[in-house]
Amino acid sequence: MIIHTATHEEVLAVLNNIKDLPTPVSDWLVEVGTDWINEPAVKVWVILERDDVEFDTTFIVRTLVQDSVMALMGPAYYVYVRFRTASEMAELAAPSKN
Repeated sequence: MIIHTATHEEVLAVLNNIKDLPTPVSDWLVEVGTDWINEPAVKVWVILERDDVEFDTTFIVRTLVQDSVMALMGPAYYVYVRFRTASEMAELAAPSKN
């Protein structure tokens, strides 16, 4: 089986071109490689602008992301989609108070 590989930048370009996202996305974090069982995988962290996004909305975003990345990469890749909010990312980036 021939496995198409794409660069981090190509995956980002596909994500940035998704139309009609139901909630604002402030950023995407992407890792192209393998998963825990060494199978081809793309890991996408969707950084949401709002903290109050409902499950139904994240389900739609997840489906749009998976479909878009799989159209680029092909069915040999599993697309993992995780969510964080911009405020969570800010907290993670803040210096520790310890």
